Amino acid sequence: DPHEKVIFIPHKSLFLIPFQALQDFAGKYLVEKHTISIAPSIQILSLTHHNKSNTNLKDALIVGNPSPMPENLTSLPGAEAEAQDVAKLLQAKALTEKQATKNAVLKQISQASIIHLATHGLFNERQGLQSYLALAPSEQEDGLLTAEEVLNLTLKANLAVLSACSTGRG
Repeated sequence: DPHEKVIFIPHKSLFLIPFQALQDFAGKYLVEKHTISIAPSIQILSLTHHNKSNTNLKDALIVGNPSPMPENLTSLPGAEAEAQDVAKLLQAKALTEKQATKNAVLKQISQASIIHLATHGLFNERQGLQSYLALAPSEQEDGLLTAEEVLNLTLKANLAVLSACSTGRG
């Protein structure tokens, strides 16, 4: 029934499956036919509740509207306003425009308790690990944070929010 939600409760390695990107025999993505939700198990909820007191909101990494955008992508003033609103709510500092470089993000991401990225996201259907989030380029970096790079990061965040195009596709 296309009006029914589909809820996944993954365990261990099943967390690595991009459920939204699963396709039927006709090539239609599951996310095109159903509202997809991924829910934590009871054990994860218990662990999160236990770790909640250890979360320092000031360690949040909040990014919005990196500038200039790589790959000739358009500016996202709404994403910048979103990042500023989230930063105000968490009493933290947002990285926006020229501050939101890939180097700056990678420097902070491993220690962040909360991660909120509001930028362009592009999905690569042929090479999923080359899908990326757009950050401001620097002299050393092109500004593209790929899924492969994220997979190799060690994160301690209790919450990660991807507010970008195509993030539901893979």
